Amino acid sequence: MITRHKTLLVTGSTGNIGSEICLKAAKEGFSIALHYNKNYKKVNFLAQSIKKIGVDAFPIKADLRNQSEIKTMFLEIDKRWNNLTSVVNNAAISGDRVSLINIKGSEVEEIFKINFYACFEIMKESIKRMKISDGGSIVNISSNAIKTGGYNIAAYLASKQALESLSKSSAKEFSKNNIRINIVRPGIIGFDDPVLNEPLNKKKKVIPMNRLGKPIEVANSVVWLLSEKASYLCGATISVTGGY
Repeated sequence: MITRHKTLLVTGSTGNIGSEICLKAAKEGFSIALHYNKNYKKVNFLAQSIKKIGVDAFPIKADLRNQSEIKTMFLEIDKRWNNLTSVVNNAAISGDRVSLINIKGSEVEEIFKINFYACFEIMKESIKRMKISDGGSIVNISSNAIKTGGYNIAAYLASKQALESLSKSSAKEFSKNNIRINIVRPGIIGFDDPVLNEPLNKKKKVIPMNRLGKPIEVANSVVWLLSEKASYLCGATISVTGGY
């Protein structure tokens, strides 16, 4: 049996959750394309950390609001590897917390460009490649706030709901091509820096486990879904929420 080279694109790789996904995946033997837009210093540090684990990693710049830059990103991946086995759509923006009656149409459009349209294009490019190389796995990062609701984030939640609908539909359509598409919904996730956790700590009382989630706990679920251990999961949603 021939084992395929495990390759992974993670968007928003330098974020709180994104960087943990990358490090966890590297430890599981994935070579990783580290998408970023602005923070080269941070993504370069992450790439060097991953290389020390013993796998390939390289930064790849793209403004996800720009469709041509998404296409160029995939062409760069094609030059590096002969296949792409896995993708995590992690990059997202929430926008300013503004009441529905005050939010501008341009702000809604900006949120959807990153949180939905970019994922749509990335899935298209990924699936084209996976169809001709024995399948693959895609994990789309959503939000548990779809279930619980949230104040002044209507546009953000609408974009994540659209992403979930896209994920469910695509999972059914491409399962015959051995392409598994699943969703992870993080709950209230903390940071390594206690100062950043201060405004979140007051929310612990609504979490049955009475603590904030850790980025690694989200990463563990994401990387498990990418692996063969989750080979029969397709169109599934995993909530990493501490019971919330």
